[in-house]
Amino acid sequence: MRWKQAAFPPPEGRQADGCLTHSDPSAYTRTMSVLRLSGDRKGASLLLLVLISIFLAACTITVSPTATPPVLEGVITGALSYPSDQIPPQQVVATNLDSGESYTVDTALDQATYSLPVPPGSYHVIAYVLSGESDYGGGYTEFVLCGLRADCPSHDLVPVIVGPGETVTGIDLTDWYAPPGSFPSR
Repeated sequence: MRWKQAAFPPPEGRQADGCLTHSDPSAYTRTMSVLRLSGDRKGASLLLLVLISIFLAACTITVSPTATPPVLEGVITGALSYPSDQIPPQQVVATNLDSGESYTVDTALDQATYSLPVPPGSYHVIAYVLSGESDYGGGYTEFVLCGLRADCPSHDLVPVIVGPGETVTGIDLTDWYAPPGSFPSR
């Protein structure tokens, strides 16, 4: 019998168990050179089947379950203000409208902007003075969207929708003029 050796896959490396590895996945799908035997085709086919079975039995084939990709956080950003000559340290609170879970970031004295990472969802966003009353806050409201004009009567909070990996900008927490009790306490 004469054999023609097949390179399947082209040798690149060996695992600890002796199984061949290759960095090119298509190498495993290439057609294996045919074993050439002078003589019986059935015998050659049976021998080929036995060799493939031995190869597969000797090498552990592991299929890992597809991992669930992590949920990409989004980010809410905007301006801070306060009806005074300074912006006091504040706590920005984004409350998820579905779960009720809150996400916070604290700011420093005279910090004029904020950035708050949150999971995807819909939020109400309010800034509270860190050292002040818990109910006193500046929110992202219809009054903000109206330009903070006196003829804009609504101080209703506006939902902020954040998608996976999305940065939502312009969520300015500048409505410090809402009547007491308009915003939830923190």
